[in-house]
Amino acid sequence: MKHIILPMILLLAGVSLRAQCVYISEYLEGSGNNKCIEIYNGSGAALDLAAGGYALEIYANGNAAPTATISLSGTVAPGDVYVLCHTGAVVALLSQADQTSGSLSMNGDDAIALKNSGGTLDVVGQKGFDPGLEWTGTGCVQGTADGTLIRKSALICPSFDGLSAFNPSTEWDCYAMDSFSDIGSHFLASCVLYDLSVTGESCNNGVATGLLDFIAFNPGSTGFSLVVSPDPGGLSGSYLYSDLPLSLTGFTGDNLTPYSFAIADLSTPGCITDTLSGVVFDCPVADELLITQMPPGCAEVNSPLVFEVCAVESSTGKTQPDYAGTISLIPDAGYSGMVSGSLSQMAVNGCATFSVSYDTPEDISFTVDNGFFPSLNTGIIPVRMICPLIVLTTAVINPCGNDSQNEYFGARTGPLAFSVDELVISSIDPAIGNQPNTNFVWSASGTEKGGNPSESCGAIGLQCNRILDINHPLDSPIIHNLLAQLNAQAGCTPALFVAPTGPNLGTLPPHSDVVFFLGAGGNASLPLAPGFDGLGTNLDFSGFCGQGPVYVLFGYHKNPTAAFGFFSNTAGRIYQIGAGGNITSEIVYTNPIGTSEAEIIDSAGVYTAAADCTPLDLFQDILLAAEWLWLEGYSHDPHTVVLNWEVNLSGSSGKFFIEKHDGISAFVPVGEMEITGGKQEPAIYTYTDHGVSGAEKYYRIQFADVNGEISYSRIVEVSPYTAATLSILRAWPNPAEKDFQMEVLNPEEEQEIEIHFSTIAGNSIFFCKFELVKGVNTITFDISEMTRGLYLYRVHAGGNVVTGRLSIQ
Repeated sequence: MKHIILPMILLLAGVSLRAQCVYISEYLEGSGNNKCIEIYNGSGAALDLAAGGYALEIYANGNAAPTATISLSGTVAPGDVYVLCHTGAVVALLSQADQTSGSLSMNGDDAIALKNSGGTLDVVGQKGFDPGLEWTGTGCVQGTADGTLIRKSALICPSFDGLSAFNPSTEWDCYAMDSFSDIGSHFLASCVLYDLSVTGESCNNGVATGLLDFIAFNPGSTGFSLVVSPDPGGLSGSYLYSDLPLSLTGFTGDNLTPYSFAIADLSTPGCITDTLSGVVFDCPVADELLITQMPPGCAEVNSPLVFEVCAVESSTGKTQPDYAGTISLIPDAGYSGMVSGSLSQMAVNGCATFSVSYDTPEDISFTVDNGFFPSLNTGIIPVRMICPLIVLTTAVINPCGNDSQNEYFGARTGPLAFSVDELVISSIDPAIGNQPNTNFVWSASGTEKGGNPSESCGAIGLQCNRILDINHPLDSPIIHNLLAQLNAQAGCTPALFVAPTGPNLGTLPPHSDVVFFLGAGGNASLPLAPGFDGLGTNLDFSGFCGQGPVYVLFGYHKNPTAAFGFFSNTAGRIYQIGAGGNITSEIVYTNPIGTSEAEIIDSAGVYTAAADCTPLDLFQDILLAAEWLWLEGYSHDPHTVVLNWEVNLSGSSGKFFIEKHDGISAFVPVGEMEITGGKQEPAIYTYTDHGVSGAEKYYRIQFADVNGEISYSRIVEVSPYTAATLSILRAWPNPAEKDFQMEVLNPEEEQEIEIHFSTIAGNSIFFCKFELVKGVNTITFDISEMTRGLYLYRVHAGGNVVTGRLSIQ
């Protein structure tokens, strides 16, 4: 409770219980050296300034640290003032001074702080900020330069902390230059009602209840008067101070109707009053249902399907907080199984949450209803009860170099994690033989037949191959050696490629990206060692830096000859992948050419001859989705990183999940943002991570739409904050097309920098020089003539070098 009531028995005894505050009561910045600071002792006890460590600190010209400190000495009686003046002030001021100092030098743009051994007590101005000439405010045009500020007589305690924006008109009366008459004394009002506030307490179907409170200093009676305008019904009148805080009801909650409030003590004409105007109350009245949470677009049979439905005001999208009606979740006609769980829920705080399940592997949809108003959504909530655990995205045929070692698939996992030992990968010739005529198959056991039990595993015909096991004592060093080769070639930080971990060949996480090298695990028949053919030349994954992690699997094969590949260049093929006994995806290769390296076929059946050995669309829309335009991050201070990204959601709704990687462990979520009623055009979003410490950090953004579809931004590396060396705060957009901008923090007065652009291989493209001023500098580069690809940039300034990567689309 904020109110202070002084008992009548103490009033009669002449005792004052004014708030226990010591503060600056007068600030005088006049002509020449006419500069004084007056300090008021409102503590109720005598002050020994030296023993209490009292001092004035001066923060000149926007400095964040004191540029001068003046220690104070002497004693100050309760209710008295202490005056410090410049030694060069006029006699009229010196005659009022308790102490003088030649260090008291302020010019209107310098913050002045009063402190003692317990910390800062009061501040005039804002530390670490230079306002230019002075601080001014409405009703205080004279300001802190060539002016006098006197603390308002109704002030109980100062509220400025020295870090917030300073407005002198809030707590000060302002006078012209060399106004001396009040120096040496401070007038205080004997009765003050102040800090009036009215806040929303509750809502009832659009009608608001507000909570009124204030502080009363030395009231002359036990009650106060209240005037409310417009008065919704008998709220104006007399109340007791003991009734505070006061609950008032009947206000229109349309967030538009303004109300004003005025208070006064009932029996003290000279008591300072308080008013408050422009108060509005936000109490939405629902007229539609909004589905605020839906299950993913696909779900496992008998797994929980969670829905949240809220009663909202359609014009604002806000939930009606007191809505408590019954909301129903209704399965649409045509389903054949059984829905389990409660399909009717009473709303709590305007929302109802449903958790149901469905027992049949078929599509099902739901609508919501409360019997009064329609659903804001289209009325249909589709759920697919069959979830593919993994989907093939790309097959890379003849991927440059030895076919057996370098051939690979790209794949993407679904919404559920699963073990690698559930995988079966097959290459099928659909034109001949007893179908499915599986020529090659890979599995954990090395004995799977790819769906045709009449076939037999052998050297010729069906070759049954094994997937290397991260937990096997012989396979594990091979896997780690192959991973080291891939990561060394790519040169990414953090490492681009990782192996799945856990029992049973390891686990692939949800929504992860996978590469399966069919034969890099080695050849069992001929001395073809595990490895790759011309890794850096033929398989260059450096273009994927910042887009991982990518999980890698390796096949151990039984080809009868080292030159024999797994894809036929002269006959069509179907490549299938299955998990948990079900075929989840296939790629059909119908256009064999046989002459071009490399050949690529994607999940849509699009064939490309003479393609790159490592296509940038290996995972299609997951890693290089066109809607992700750029992501950039920079260290705001030692404990804060600011992320900005631009993305075109094309009208989608869902959530952003912000993920962080410390260069050692995996990406972990650090925050999320709800996006509703998606925007129809590219939009910029911002997130601030306040939990930062240590070395470089890596961030990426995941977007999950309401149907469970997932896409990721690229990864951005953020260097540790340092105010002592040159640093790049932002470099954006990245990837870029026409213009590329750099925001450089320069801690020096002035210095010249060189910026070099080169290819990943180190070949110089161009370099330029810039003159930096102290502070933040923005540099724009025209890159419209540079070709698509990945580039390095290096910024040189003195002995400092800052590097980064730029992707041009």
